[in-house]
Amino acid sequence: MDKKEFLKNKVEYGDIFFTRSSLVKKGIAHSNINLSNEEDLTYDGHLIRMQPKKDIAFPSFLAYNFITSNTRNKFIKRGKTTTMTTIGQEDIASVEINIPSLLEQQKIASFLSAVDEKLQALKKKKSLLEQYKKGVMQKIFFQEIRFKDDNGKDFPDWEEKLVGEVIEFINGKAHENDIDINGKYIVVNSKFVSTEGRIKKFSNKQILSLFKNDIVLVMSDVPNGKALAKCYLIDNDNTYTLNQRICALREDKCNNAFLIYLINRNDYYLSFDSGVGQTNLRKEDVLNCPLIIPSSLVKQTKIADFLSAIDAKINHCQTQIVKTEQFKKGLLQQMFC
Repeated sequence: MDKKEFLKNKVEYGDIFFTRSSLVKKGIAHSNINLSNEEDLTYDGHLIRMQPKKDIAFPSFLAYNFITSNTRNKFIKRGKTTTMTTIGQEDIASVEINIPSLLEQQKIASFLSAVDEKLQALKKKKSLLEQYKKGVMQKIFFQEIRFKDDNGKDFPDWEEKLVGEVIEFINGKAHENDIDINGKYIVVNSKFVSTEGRIKKFSNKQILSLFKNDIVLVMSDVPNGKALAKCYLIDNDNTYTLNQRICALREDKCNNAFLIYLINRNDYYLSFDSGVGQTNLRKEDVLNCPLIIPSSLVKQTKIADFLSAIDAKINHCQTQIVKTEQFKKGLLQQMFC
């Protein structure tokens, strides 16, 4: 880009950029405001640039205003749809928004920025815990970290086994005709497992019962999907029913709270994903997964308790993130309605 073109498209502090077009109507007019003081920024001509009047609008305040559902809907209504939905600079400029004094705008933006900083800190903390857990698990399973019994002695060595040697396999059954929003039983399907139980369907028929400490595993997923071989540890009896394309792994010789750390998204299972077509694990695929397991049940329990404590901290972080995001959403609705 020559100097003249660069200067024409040079980005300044407070510049507001909007997406001009999208295949879906809700994709237009997403905004981003430059709040940096970098001197070498330029922008793509497919974006709409607007500049706030410095004596009327505070850039950070506008940044929060433009992401609210109230203002977003005003933009979306002005979109024009043919093969794509587009919006022009005049359409955006015609949207009316409520603007308090500059001082109040600054105070609102400062308060919301503090909430965002807290959110980023929580997300960073969660990410660091997840990295720590991943590193610790590798060291444990490669036996670089060793646990001792209550007398300070080493536990017996680990053993090589196949999943089928320690676990009973149970295949799920179809529930499509028995889904009931008011059902008594939670249907354990791919969405339930992949969201760690957050998204649920229900049935009044317990077609295939699950019991506390059963491990359920997703056997089918789209190419490069994140659900394949994802596991979930059942926490109660008489609560769940197992859907098709999900299997249950049941045993009484090992600690399942430990086994799930070995089996969940195991590289052996993921190797069946070609990245092209749907992956469907067979029963023999599931059972032939190689594992290295401590022969001592006490050691399995110690490892499971150690890793579960890390998971509890990660889950606590996630809960705080969700609560803070909800708090921010509520603030935005109250301040910009």
